[in-house]
Amino acid sequence: MSEVQPIDWYNCSHFNSYFDARSSITTQRSFNALIIESGTITKTSAHDIKIQAEIYWFSNLPPKLKRFTPQLLDSGRLQDGITTYYCL
Repeated sequence: MSEVQPIDWYNCSHFNSYFDARSSITTQRSFNALIIESGTITKTSAHDIKIQAEIYWFSNLPPKLKRFTPQLLDSGRLQDGITTYYCL
């Protein structure tokens, strides 16, 4: 046996540290990107139709369901005019 030093450590043993660890593990696909910082998530993609559909979904949730989902904070296009984004 030999000692191995971990490169990354995700402490999931406590409620607060679980969410800190989980926020550092992103699950974006090849056609979009996620940026997690300061308690917000920004999703960007050049696949405009998909992102617009997600923005529509968050914007049109029935009031009784909104408490179970992240709050849509902002949406639009980046300065390149191609990439669509939304922020939760």
